Amino acid sequence: MDPFAVDLEACRSRQRRLLEAAEPLDVDLILLTRRESVQWLTGVRVPEPFETVAAMDGAGWVTLALPDRQLEMAAAVDERIGYEAKWHSTNRDEQRSASSAAIRPMIKQPKRVACEFETFSPYLCLAWNVPLVEIDGIVFELRRRKDADELRMLARANEANRAMY
Repeated sequence: MDPFAVDLEACRSRQRRLLEAAEPLDVDLILLTRRESVQWLTGVRVPEPFETVAAMDGAGWVTLALPDRQLEMAAAVDERIGYEAKWHSTNRDEQRSASSAAIRPMIKQPKRVACEFETFSPYLCLAWNVPLVEIDGIVFELRRRKDADELRMLARANEANRAMY
């Protein structure tokens, strides 16, 4: 096994921890839109300017919207939704709205949504008239604790930096 491949079980463990940490917020949907948070939760990191959205319901079902050309990436998700990130080989300018539009129909009407206010897109909730709860602090606190797979990746990045230096 490649020690630097995405550890899907570690991602699933992080998903369970996030659900547990968000329980006092009484939300039925968690939306992550920060690139680093989506990678932490699902293992998927797409390069800029492309955007991803991860949605997790109260039962732990994870849906991920990402560029259609990257649908085959290893990911700890239950459902993948692609969006057209390029038109005629030219990147679309509206990546955030495109990813939001792709995932929105896959989510049943929530009653209360936790989201990262710093990167939250209004496109995600245009059709919903629901309270939004900030989850940035919870996600940041959870991300501070590094799992073994994350430590392996950090060590590898440090090795690469030393080699370049």
